[in-house]
Amino acid sequence: MKNVLFIAYYFPPLGMSGIQRTLKFVKYLPEFDWHPLILTIRQTVYYAKDFSLFKEIPNSAEVYRTFSLEPLSLWSYLKSFLGGQKGLSVQSFATTRQRFKVFNDWLFIPDNKTGWLPFAFWSGLKLIKKGEIDVIYSTAPPYTSHLIGYLLKKCSGKPLVLDFRDLWTQRPLLSYPTLFHQRANEFLERKILQEADQIITISELWKRNWILKYSFLPEQKFTVISHGFDSEDFIGVIPHRTEVFTVTHAGALIEITAKYFFLALKSLLEEYPEFKNKMAVKFIGVAKREEQEIVREFGLENTVRFIPYLPHQQCLQAEADSDVLLLLTMEEEEMRIRGKLYEYLGTGKSILAITPEGETANLIKELKVGKVVSPKDISGIKEAILSYYHQYANGFLPTFKPAIKRFDRKNLTLHLAEVFNEVSGETSLN
Repeated sequence: MKNVLFIAYYFPPLGMSGIQRTLKFVKYLPEFDWHPLILTIRQTVYYAKDFSLFKEIPNSAEVYRTFSLEPLSLWSYLKSFLGGQKGLSVQSFATTRQRFKVFNDWLFIPDNKTGWLPFAFWSGLKLIKKGEIDVIYSTAPPYTSHLIGYLLKKCSGKPLVLDFRDLWTQRPLLSYPTLFHQRANEFLERKILQEADQIITISELWKRNWILKYSFLPEQKFTVISHGFDSEDFIGVIPHRTEVFTVTHAGALIEITAKYFFLALKSLLEEYPEFKNKMAVKFIGVAKREEQEIVREFGLENTVRFIPYLPHQQCLQAEADSDVLLLLTMEEEEMRIRGKLYEYLGTGKSILAITPEGETANLIKELKVGKVVSPKDISGIKEAILSYYHQYANGFLPTFKPAIKRFDRKNLTLHLAEVFNEVSGETSLN
């Protein structure tokens, strides 16, 4: 069995969908003769923690946690020292993070996790010198992870595999405070991509965009491994019939898009007042104060319910118990596919995707698993909800086969293991 060093800032007990990709790779890699050593943070201020995820980490995996010097953590400790409560609530986390945004954007390159770099780099270097590390793997965001991987490769000569869960300098709505910040990030991105032995993206479109921007990158340096879902997570998850038509959104809300959804819902309930007793809309996860105020302003309190972050298994059950799953993205996200979509696919439930034409819309249409509406199309959103409700009322609401094999986490991990075999000089697993 060969060893791979994972550089992953987000890892249990941290929650939310961002950690699922890494966790599932770690879970299944030993089945393909790769032993993961995970380099992650010791503790941080974060709004969602899920200790139940520890059980998915295989006993053979080795987890190394290091200190990270970060603005939000320092702020939390300062508040505690001055007599306040240590840590931040969900609401104060969102508010404080927004207040720190300008500070972070100006002072930190590539992101505000650079305070993790010296500790993670030193710990990673000791692990490489101590044992036989065959491959270095880093996953981002944060992009500091890739910088750590880059430095470890330069010092050790070990092959480096980069995994991009999100774009870097081409992220939608990205705005750097100065041209210097933009150029500095592009310089780092170029150097790190150039040094990597293999680059993993979640879609062909991302791959094409990078090759277009950095023409020196050969196509064979890229591998597409999409997000996915773990079929084992759904063992024991049995859907229950709801008393009212239930639409559920899981994960962080997109405030701008959510407002148009609420406008459509308001219009629908004004036209059909009886729906107030026949319909429930649930938002599981983090909702900022602004979104809750919009719900009150529109008079939707009896229909819309905000549920705090749930452990992963409980969230899956809530999704399975719903009639329609709601996916919200921004107008500018035509290139992005949110990881939450793949978990929705695992439930087999109908999906209402409020998203622009692009990667997400194309996948939903290809698989024929739901309806796609443009984010600002209030009448279209309203019609989609109404259509799903009539299907529900008549007992004809479609469900879909959950086991879409190409998105199963074990199959995706097999693909990753083959990448590791290739860069380390091993033969293919096929």
